[in-house]
Amino acid sequence: MTTGINFAVAIVKETGSTNDDLEALVKSDVIRPDALSNFHGYTELAFSQTSGHGRFERVWDSGRGGLYQSTLLFMEKLPGVNFNMLTITTAVSVLSAIEKYAPDCRLFVKWPNDITAGGRKICGILMKAMPGLPGTPVIIGVGVNVFNQVDESKLRNSNILPPGSLSELTSESFGESDITALSGGILAELDRNLQRASAGEYGAIFAEYNSKLLYKDEIITLYDRVEDGRATAEGRFIGLDENGFLLIEDADTKAVRPYPSGEIRKLPSLSK
Repeated sequence: MTTGINFAVAIVKETGSTNDDLEALVKSDVIRPDALSNFHGYTELAFSQTSGHGRFERVWDSGRGGLYQSTLLFMEKLPGVNFNMLTITTAVSVLSAIEKYAPDCRLFVKWPNDITAGGRKICGILMKAMPGLPGTPVIIGVGVNVFNQVDESKLRNSNILPPGSLSELTSESFGESDITALSGGILAELDRNLQRASAGEYGAIFAEYNSKLLYKDEIITLYDRVEDGRATAEGRFIGLDENGFLLIEDADTKAVRPYPSGEIRKLPSLSK
């Protein structure tokens, strides 16, 4: 069982990309292989980014008022936890932290890495593993729209789900102190849930993730990437398997097949 992660947090007013900053750190000679513990949990929080990005290098509009945070973990420091488990545990942790700021909103996980509310995307999570390097580093990037105004014209994937923010959902007035508090909440939940996963309680975390899935038991279309317009499967979304793979039931044959990656879409008018 892990004994807790010492999250050292660096706060910057602005940067290009917190994920890029941590990737540069990992690739530098600053972290010695015999001193990984000193950087396990190292986190950078920015109040704005000039080159924020998500999956497929999509632009993440990162103006003032959002949380932009990346955390460095080493898989060898997470006994009993693999990358798929870390991905699901991270999503549950981020959702739980955000719920405290939007207690009256129903939050969902849009597989594999978005947090949504009211049919809008309020958070994106980007997981990047760097195998072959000492300790097997993983960078966890989290972006949350807190009180920022998102320019949809900059987004290539707003046709999947439009963006939203916590301030819009709750009609609350948030400030930068709320961003730092949310950052701490995310890290606390991540620490707590990673300890649970390491102690053999991952099944409960996985069940919580499955219970929060957007579009579950509804008809979805799966794409490698939505912008390309090439559907790879269509059918009823019945959940995830133990590997975190998407399970889709064919409408005609009722056969269930797992899919390890992709993006799902449903008509916005029918979304939760």
